[in-house]
Amino acid sequence: MSNLYPGTLAEISRLYMLDGRTGQNFTTEDKQRIGQFLQLMNSLTFKKKLNQIPRTGYLYFVDLFQGDTKVLRITFAGDVQIDGTYYSIDSDGIYSFP
Repeated sequence: MSNLYPGTLAEISRLYMLDGRTGQNFTTEDKQRIGQFLQLMNSLTFKKKLNQIPRTGYLYFVDLFQGDTKVLRITFAGDVQIDGTYYSIDSDGIYSFP
């Protein structure tokens, strides 16, 4: 994950997650919870998909903030979209967060 995000992950100050199936959302500014999410993301291997045709719908999305500025959206829908690029991941464990 750290090689897919051009900024400094340690500067992430807020995480917002939305469940696209239920509308339930989760927000945290807890550095420990944010660190757990980033650690999980860093433990995954991302492989750029050959098919970069835009998709619709999602299971979850996560917005990462530095202060009040959204710096990155990660969308999970089978594939993962990070900064407009689609990837496959080596595990579906991400869906168990938080």
